[in-house]
Amino acid sequence: ACYFGTKKWVVIKIFHTLYCYFVLFFKLLGNYNETVYRPINGGFGMLYDLIYILLCRAFNYKIYIHHHSFSYLCGSSFLFHLLNKFAGKSATHIVLGDRMGSLLSDYYPINKSNIIVLSNLAFFTEQLPLPREDNNTLIFGHLSNLCVEKGLDTFIDVCRTLSESGVDFLAKIAGPFHDEQSEKLVLGAVDEIPELVYLGPLFKQKKVDYFNSLDCFIFPSKYKNEAEPLVLYEAAINGAYLIGTKRGCMQDVIQEFSGFTCSENSQTVSQIVQHILTCIEHNSFSNLNRNSRVDMFQKQQLKASHSSTLLIQEFKKP
Repeated sequence: ACYFGTKKWVVIKIFHTLYCYFVLFFKLLGNYNETVYRPINGGFGMLYDLIYILLCRAFNYKIYIHHHSFSYLCGSSFLFHLLNKFAGKSATHIVLGDRMGSLLSDYYPINKSNIIVLSNLAFFTEQLPLPREDNNTLIFGHLSNLCVEKGLDTFIDVCRTLSESGVDFLAKIAGPFHDEQSEKLVLGAVDEIPELVYLGPLFKQKKVDYFNSLDCFIFPSKYKNEAEPLVLYEAAINGAYLIGTKRGCMQDVIQEFSGFTCSENSQTVSQIVQHILTCIEHNSFSNLNRNSRVDMFQKQQLKASHSSTLLIQEFKKP
């Protein structure tokens, strides 16, 4: 049975965590002065990391901390201050992008020389996009755990504005609904906007085919802890033009593939619409430009993969 979200789950997690600490302690007893890699949680999940890091530090381990959340980079966090103190000044911090690294050293006493940038792009395998015919109908999409925080309302407003402007397009929303509000928002919009379709959650080949079908991927996230959403890379690998906000490391990712980042204000929708119209005017969605973006992706992926290899080699050093 699944107890997730129930009181039983809390008890199960506590005992499972204690068991993990017990196993870790006895593993550490047999090894001293080694290396440990730890992806850390955001928020109160960091409490588990504190004990983990403290145990490893007690056995003089070289500590690598991998950051995946902006929850303690939107402002100073007491929990992360404590974790960083436990880890020590010699700990190495692996971040997703330059902005994450800058905020980490700004908010906490971490030397920039102890920060390594390793994008999630390093973990994508090479995949050649399927050939597509040039089409006068612009196809763009939004895929996420569908909710307002991830920019669902903004995306729908963009579709509504383009429809009223007479632009020839097809918009595809995909993903599970995060809540009832999001479901009502999407189903209402599908009824209202003839160019908009909802595809539901997509997995495996259907997800690959979805991204391959897009000329443009729009991800106007407002999520405060947004870091480096993988969907941007899933779209970029197929040469889709990226449009999104500047949350977390998104600006670096989108600009890396010559996309467009918008400000978060009352003009966000009009900014995106105007940029799409400009892209249509300059033929930015053509196969020629799409193939150029695929080349960019492959070059950046090769660089990120090389950085990953170097980091693994560093892990292995005595």
